[in-house]
Amino acid sequence: ITPWITPPSATVTANRTETPPPVIKGSKRDPYTVLQAKEAQGETNVWVKGYIVGGFSGTSIGSFTTNLSEVKISNIAIADVQNETETAKIMPVELPDSSIRDTLNLLSNPGNLNKQVLIKGDLTTYYSAPGLKNPKDYQINSE
Repeated sequence: ITPWITPPSATVTANRTETPPPVIKGSKRDPYTVLQAKEAQGETNVWVKGYIVGGFSGTSIGSFTTNLSEVKISNIAIADVQNETETAKIMPVELPDSSIRDTLNLLSNPGNLNKQVLIKGDLTTYYSAPGLKNPKDYQINSE
């Protein structure tokens, strides 16, 4: 074995492009709408954007309510438009016991009703409907 005296070298020029990097659907930069999230069930760690339109008083999608004295602290319902009440257009969102629940639940925060929110979580069945569980992050948008 003979030692290297002069290591190999190469000159590389990186060409910049004017096009932005690709945007991934379900990312914070390009979150799913509620309708898109319902169609993307099974995906994990994705962002969904919607308006908090109410919550649930029972254990199924049919228990959706906008009566804030009846909603459970453990969930919210989001939709693509404010004041949506048609259950086919809403998505249940789990709020496990955490700071996310403390900030987003409607019992403690009635002012959140009809606010736009971004939530990162797993798209899976919740309240017997396409939903979002295991939220990991969120952002309330001020409009």
